[in-house]
Amino acid sequence: MRTFLNITFGLFVLFPMGCSHENTAKVEEANNQPADTRVEVKTESTRLPTKSDGIEVRGYIEVPPENREIISTYYGGYVKSLQLLKGQEVKKGQFLFSLVNPAFLEIQQEYISAKESFQFLELDYKRQKELASENIASGKSFSKVGAEFRSAQSRYLALKEQLKLMNINIKQLENGEYKSYISIYAPMGGMISMVDINAGQYLDEKQRALEIINTDHLHIELEVFERDISKISKGQTITFSVPELSDKKYEASVYLINTMIDSKKRTTSIHAHINDLVDTRYFVPGMFVEANIVTNQD
Repeated sequence: MRTFLNITFGLFVLFPMGCSHENTAKVEEANNQPADTRVEVKTESTRLPTKSDGIEVRGYIEVPPENREIISTYYGGYVKSLQLLKGQEVKKGQFLFSLVNPAFLEIQQEYISAKESFQFLELDYKRQKELASENIASGKSFSKVGAEFRSAQSRYLALKEQLKLMNINIKQLENGEYKSYISIYAPMGGMISMVDINAGQYLDEKQRALEIINTDHLHIELEVFERDISKISKGQTITFSVPELSDKKYEASVYLINTMIDSKKRTTSIHAHINDLVDTRYFVPGMFVEANIVTNQD
């Protein structure tokens, strides 16, 4: 028992002495080291200013309404000479297709008849007017001829305008050239974006036949949530990309902000003009875009 206590006491005495020796060595070693001249700088975790803050939005490439033309006709007929494909470029005034209908001949005949009647009554009206001024003819007779003349004139002019809508050359018609078909021409230059007819098909009046899109003035339409509207103003820079083409970034600017809110989606639309320096050759109306509206520039 005494032997065990003596061993324990010896260990107890040696342990603190060993620690003391080790600590003393560390202190001496530290004292022999050269002084550290570095200064510790304390930094606070702050948000560094960025070049711009923005609102992430999505939208589509579009064209103004006046650059999108739906082709239809005022008269029905069977489609003839149709050789158009989607994506094809056309120029203003270019022939698109023709419509055949025997009824077109009847309208032309009515016009010629109306013109002859008008010319005859015009001569009679002038003669009766002269006689009435000399008190040779009665006022009643002159009034009757005048009414007939004005009616014939109205019918003649109406048929003339009708033929213009049908793109029928009136001078050729008056020279005896009748046509059983009418030709449809492009009202503007652009790209054929839709062909909704086939050769031989009967096209009803006002039925949609083609669509032409002029891509000279492309823009982007973006959808913005109502909570972000107050952060947006005209002229703000927009960076956007077209994922279907590449990851390349393009620039645009806010031009119009729609003040009407979609009650279901709680969004409104932003009309943006694409920078003039942007190469838009491969942009197609309807392409999806991802954009960032810059709301705070340094």
